[in-house]
Amino acid sequence: MTVSSTTSAFSEAGAHLGFAFESEFTITLPSGKVINTFGLVREFGSAAGTLIFLESAAPSQQEQAEIKAMGYYFSILFPSYTKYDEVLFKETLNDWQYFGRQSNRPSWYTGKSWGGVA
Repeated sequence: MTVSSTTSAFSEAGAHLGFAFESEFTITLPSGKVINTFGLVREFGSAAGTLIFLESAAPSQQEQAEIKAMGYYFSILFPSYTKYDEVLFKETLNDWQYFGRQSNRPSWYTGKSWGGVA
């Protein structure tokens, strides 16, 4: 999976679907360790947003626990995210759930999870 194609896919998805994506987002964990993520999707996954990682740079179990304790959701991306696919991105964002202001909620958002429950 290439970083540039995945960044382009998320940037395109953000522009088309109306969500904020910040590439190469860096956080400092409570332990003091600095983590470079693939990016942050704001308002989805948790109030703090979703930190996204490429498969090759997935956080350890300890790092995952610290990320969760900081209020972030996280997701590890697979190669299907190297190209913008509207259906895939909508399904993913619906599964992560929307946590932003109701007035900013995208019109396409249904809240339907992968399991089919809204």
